[in-house]
Parts: sequence; C-alpha cells; structure tokens
Amino acid sequence: MDTRPSSVARSWTWSRPDAASRTWHAIWTSPAETVYAWRRQDRIDQGLAPGLTSTEKTELAAANKRIAELEAELAIHRRASELLGKVVPPKDGSRRSR
Repeated sequence: MDTRPSSVARSWTWSRPDAASRTWHAIWTSPAETVYAWRRQDRIDQGLAPGLTSTEKTELAAANKRIAELEAELAIHRRASELLGKVVPPKDGSRRSR
C-alpha cells in the first residue's frame, strides 16, 4: 500500500506519462464499460456489427509492428550507406602499399 500523500503520488504519476495514462484509464474505465466493449467486439466477431474482428485486429497490430521494425532497419541501412559512400582521402604522408 502506498503511504505517500496523494499529492506526492499524483506528482510522481504525472512525471511518468505512460503510468499516468494507465492510472487514469484504470480509474475511469468501469467494469460495465469493459463488459460493453467485450459484447460489442463479440457482435463484430460474429458478423452482426461492422468493424474489425479480433483476428483482424491481431493481424493488423502484428503488421504495424513489423512495418515499424522494417522502417527502423531501413533508416539504419540508409545512414550506413551515407557514411560508407563518402570518399575519404588518405592522410598526408601516407605511403602507397607495394
């Protein structure tokens, strides 16, 4: 149990945005809203309501994650090709190898 005053806990929570969003979501999301969301998703999965099915949502999330990974990898390769593509003259006084 947290024994800190609520103002201290609040300031600590606000200094960490990810924790703040999770905290406020947990406070303001009631069990009734959760059940409502589950029922709505079940209707979508059964084809009774428009929207993305659970399977489609999972596949879309995986695809978006893969796209982000590939974009990061591409940025790394572009940066490496920039660095390796520059012609660097040899230092003064260096001799040619025989």
